[in-house]
Amino acid sequence: MQQTSFLAFQSVANEIDAPVLLSRVGLRKTATMIALLQCLARQSAPVTHRYLAEELSLTGHEPSTVFRCLRRFEEKGLVARLDLGEHLDRYELADGILGEETGTHPHFLCTVCGDVFCLREQTSRFLRKSPAELHPKIGEVSRIVLKGRCKNCCRVANNGKR
Repeated sequence: MQQTSFLAFQSVANEIDAPVLLSRVGLRKTATMIALLQCLARQSAPVTHRYLAEELSLTGHEPSTVFRCLRRFEEKGLVARLDLGEHLDRYELADGILGEETGTHPHFLCTVCGDVFCLREQTSRFLRKSPAELHPKIGEVSRIVLKGRCKNCCRVANNGKR
């Protein structure tokens, strides 16, 4: 699927002109779609449908409608759906929506608390290489996930040791 550049839709840091973006990709400008895009723009890491549905239910949006909107956004290239190995879909705005043309970026998943962190800025030089430069048998890299314990979980674990 060809990645469309959405740089023109960035207005203020972590805000997007949702109605213009929806029109550009051929989607209707419904209240749920606008609210969902704005909610995703405020997130610093991928979030679950459950989280988004809870956030948007405060303003009267139905969880099933939020789910359908997420699927349509994915089809149009507005969001990326991630399964970081825990069989739980998480969603984030596709790269380029907020202006950061980083391409595929890695994520860190804490195996204790489940927190997820985007590692856009920390993308190392090897990610910019072609797959063949990484290893001759690699044809394509689609997702990189680092797993371990976050600082908070390490601190908690170390406090319990004597």
